[in-house]
Amino acid sequence: MKILNSLIRYYPAIGGVEDYVKNLSELLVKKGHDISVITSNSAVHQRYEKLDTVFKEHIRGVYVSRHRPCALSFKKYLLIPGMLPDICMREVDIIHGHSYMYCSADSALLASKIKRKPFVFTPYLSGINNPSFFGRAYRKIFGNALFNADCVIVISPYENQLVHDWGFRP
Repeated sequence: MKILNSLIRYYPAIGGVEDYVKNLSELLVKKGHDISVITSNSAVHQRYEKLDTVFKEHIRGVYVSRHRPCALSFKKYLLIPGMLPDICMREVDIIHGHSYMYCSADSALLASKIKRKPFVFTPYLSGINNPSFFGRAYRKIFGNALFNADCVIVISPYENQLVHDWGFRP
């Protein structure tokens, strides 16, 4: 099966989501699946500091395509214009978007609709529930669509409760 993961940063960037997707991707490669990762070349959270890496590479059997974020990013929301077209160009069976309130999940969702492919979403929510104006607008525009994915994967019972507390009914 051809599976595409879309996330904001990927190995060698360090973080929980980065490690989770790296481990998941490498495990799926070992099981015989064709795994692609579409990501940014950002190295750290909430600011642009680029990785010293190539833009297209194979890391332990996982095809990784990196894109530069746009200079017009909002706080932690990095705009990555090359991500959506890159996802749309790929022949895949499943598109998996990672991280709520990041353009990687939004691009994956839009690409799944354009390509008419199943969309899997893993939100990685924290307990903070006092969204800013941007956060409230985002929830209305993208939030419901993301949680109406073909499959929503939560990483803990706590996150499952947050999904429902925030008003989403996946």
